[in-house]
Amino acid sequence: MGYCTGLDGSIYDYFTKFYRFGFLPKRHEGRVIRKLKKLAEDVDLICMLEVKSGQFEKIQGDWYGDVENKYGVGSLLRYLLFTRENCNGFISKKKVPFKKHFLKNGTKKLLYEIEMPGGTKLVFAHFSLNSKVRRKQFGEINKMFDGSRIVCGDFNIFKGVEEVKPLVESGLQVVSEEPTFPACSPRKPLDLFLCSKDLECEVEVLNEVLSDHSAVLLTTKLS
Repeated sequence: MGYCTGLDGSIYDYFTKFYRFGFLPKRHEGRVIRKLKKLAEDVDLICMLEVKSGQFEKIQGDWYGDVENKYGVGSLLRYLLFTRENCNGFISKKKVPFKKHFLKNGTKKLLYEIEMPGGTKLVFAHFSLNSKVRRKQFGEINKMFDGSRIVCGDFNIFKGVEEVKPLVESGLQVVSEEPTFPACSPRKPLDLFLCSKDLECEVEVLNEVLSDHSAVLLTTKLS
């Protein structure tokens, strides 16, 4: 969600609109939220990264969901003025069982686990910018989950999709390598869905610009 700043990932936007991270005019925030709600009309579940707790409340409406600070329990970043509202969260049209985990490695430690129909687990996180830390995080996930599962989020794999090899070796497959960043002219496939091979999944990168990353839509049938 990019904290609903509406920046499109271009160098121009980063330099001329950076102030929105400290002071975000309501009209820009509202425009992003309206776009998301429009996209949400035909989906069942939305996973959101980089959303303020107050913004989440405006988005959620009558949907079921949860929001949580993305930093580790006990982290100073949970209490500082400019980071204490930095969250990840999800909303769902139906009530779904879920758990919140905190990874041992990285600064952004929050990992959501959502129980989907048929026992499939949907796992999503905002992974580290450090490649060595990311690899450790992928290893943690491999130890935590087995069976039918979907792993998604912002993987920050600037070196390429080969970085998710540890997850692929655990029995997952990358559904699409279509680029998602920057949203204004996507060149890097940072936002992925990795799914168990028993699942039939289709992925579409959406053209509507919500933030500096393009939104990604997964379609699958679960028993």
